[in-house]
Amino acid sequence: SGRDVDLVLEVPAAASLADAYASVAARTGWRAVGADAITGQRVVSLHGDFEGHAIDAQVWRGETRASTPAEGKTRAALLHTDRLIAGTCHRCRASIALLHAW
Repeated sequence: SGRDVDLVLEVPAAASLADAYASVAARTGWRAVGADAITGQRVVSLHGDFEGHAIDAQVWRGETRASTPAEGKTRAALLHTDRLIAGTCHRCRASIALLHAW
């Protein structure tokens, strides 16, 4: 619906990506919906609620620990976000937010 909060959570101490997701899920109660298994081959989102806000969260182990294709896609998404923020003015970002809300 576009009314959720998208997050990327970093769990650098996890031995595997599956362990990182399990750690976040255990602490938050969020669930991976429609995911058979977290293998690292594809991006999986945890879905849940925080203080009344719907959350979609990707999990990774951080820049130095990321080793799976899914974590590579997460890294790319973070880089694109950084480029968008650095390369646009406040008015342009407001227009993008308006477009997403529409």
